[in-house]
Amino acid sequence: MVRMFRTCGRAVLLAGLLSDAVAQPEQLSESAYLDDFPVVVSASRLPQNMEDAPGAITVIDRDMIRASGVRSVPDIFRLVPGMVVGYPSGPYPVVGYHGMSGMFSTRMRVLLDGRDINTPFQFGAVDWSKINVNLEDIERIEVVRGSNSAAWGTSAQLGVANIITRNPSGQASYVRFQQGADGIRDSAAGLNFETGPGHVRITVGAQHDDGLRAIRPDEAHRQVFSVLGQWTLSGREDLTLQMGGSHAVQDIVDATGNASNPYRMANLAYHYLQGKWRKTFDNGDDLSVGMYHSRESGRDSYNTVVTNVDFGRKAIRDQIDVQHHQTISPALRVVWGGELKRDGVTFPLLLGTNQEVVSNSVNLFSSAEWFVTKNWVLDGGVLLARENISGTHASPRLGLNWHFAPGHTLKVGGAASYRTPSLIESKVDWKYIVPGFAIPFLIQFVPNHSLQPEKVLSAEVGYLGNFREQGLTLDARLYQEKISNLIVAQRVTVVAVSFPQAFKLQNSDSANLTGFEYQLRWHPMENLKIVFGQNFSHSNSSLIDFAASVPKNVTHLMMDWNAGPWSASTLITHTGRMSWYGEHPDFVPAQWRTDVRLARKFRIGRNTLEVFGVVQNLNGDQAEFRTAPNKDSYSTRKVWLGTSLDF
Repeated sequence: MVRMFRTCGRAVLLAGLLSDAVAQPEQLSESAYLDDFPVVVSASRLPQNMEDAPGAITVIDRDMIRASGVRSVPDIFRLVPGMVVGYPSGPYPVVGYHGMSGMFSTRMRVLLDGRDINTPFQFGAVDWSKINVNLEDIERIEVVRGSNSAAWGTSAQLGVANIITRNPSGQASYVRFQQGADGIRDSAAGLNFETGPGHVRITVGAQHDDGLRAIRPDEAHRQVFSVLGQWTLSGREDLTLQMGGSHAVQDIVDATGNASNPYRMANLAYHYLQGKWRKTFDNGDDLSVGMYHSRESGRDSYNTVVTNVDFGRKAIRDQIDVQHHQTISPALRVVWGGELKRDGVTFPLLLGTNQEVVSNSVNLFSSAEWFVTKNWVLDGGVLLARENISGTHASPRLGLNWHFAPGHTLKVGGAASYRTPSLIESKVDWKYIVPGFAIPFLIQFVPNHSLQPEKVLSAEVGYLGNFREQGLTLDARLYQEKISNLIVAQRVTVVAVSFPQAFKLQNSDSANLTGFEYQLRWHPMENLKIVFGQNFSHSNSSLIDFAASVPKNVTHLMMDWNAGPWSASTLITHTGRMSWYGEHPDFVPAQWRTDVRLARKFRIGRNTLEVFGVVQNLNGDQAEFRTAPNKDSYSTRKVWLGTSLDF
């Protein structure tokens, strides 16, 4: 850490020496920083130009989503430097930043219109089946690359992905259909209309596919719906209400061939209600109060020779949050607020009780943006978290941005954050009981009531530049992340009728991650856009599973060409050799993947009809998660055709 901050200091000094050759600070005007980069809200909870925001941020807009040709939200993250996407089986994607993930990715927080998508079931990971949004409804996705617990809490240990949907007042109604190989059958529709002083969007969608071809059966059926309304109550107040949910029927198949975990179908359901009231004051400050209530459940059971195994579960989440943006002076803005959340989980098999187990948490946060001069911006923030399971922890962050030339910014920052054990991690007592036996037939996990939070210390140096004449922007980041008290599953001896070995979650060694990543956006001509990004990482840990889960390099290249009604795009990704956590020594080899999309638009009166085709894995099969015998999880070349109508 000390070495990293020395590097930061040297970089600041070097940039200072170079800045004389670029532009004198006093020659810069405020307008020089307002036109080059988008405004983001996910770095500090303050609306900020990307140049002023702390840390590195990737923004994926709806044009990039369309050009990528993806069918689902998880695949969008292939456009983020350092993100790794894999599929243990077709219905269950995994998205990990810098790897550091197995079947459950627990170190990134995902928000959908401010609603937490991390589930209390899967050890605090993201359940992507809960993403009840059609791709057409996404305005943008902001991904904060690096620790951001100071703004978003303990689950944001290594990053935050904030999915923001479109305002219905500016969105056309639409219908979309696509069908192709391996059972691909997708449909989506959205109706937007005006009602009194507001606008309403109603959406439905359905997806089906047969999953990974090497695993059969591996199919999934999924339906989503949502209703969102936005109303202006007065000249200064507005109200947003939404409700929705998803339902999925998915194959459960153990690709390892474990006979005790047979094939079956699982039914998953998720529903929510959400509301937000906001008042804007004369000086532009605003106060908002939000709440949401969600309920998710899963039905998944099967019979064995000795007992019935029931993975049935239910979780209820309630959250209330308050947030206030204040302008203290022309040079100083702050945001402060709090979140009160309750998770109640009923999961008899994993928790060892038929009773609901409750986790209560309170987060108090504050961030500030201070223009020390018009060229130097100091960003600071802290979040204080209190949980009934894990106690109290503070996560601070500090960043300094230097606009050393028009369109060119140097960023230096550091943070300390915690990942508190999830409810399942803290309370897991997973055993199989045979009626009439005093001793469990099998024990999978024994509880550890003294489990401590993971801690990460991070430091980074970043550069954000806009080369206007070349139509090029560059976002680069040099980082170091040290994670201590890693929560790992270790073997322990137990008393059981069979298999006297079980797992116990324990705090173990640390992991040091250092690396460099960058992303280029280039418009060499008006009808051609190119996005190119790379990440180079090195992991040092005595825990070989963690070290092996970090690929040494990840690359993505997307080219989007538009010529009148025709458009063509390609997304090429490369992931270095790696082994997902828990799968070592089964290494997934380094591999390339190429996707291609070709489309033609037609004008029908005031409406727009688009016909398109997509080829995924153009260059052939690739391993997703496992490669060893009887663990095949390969994705194959897929082709589908589709049509969409905006009206």
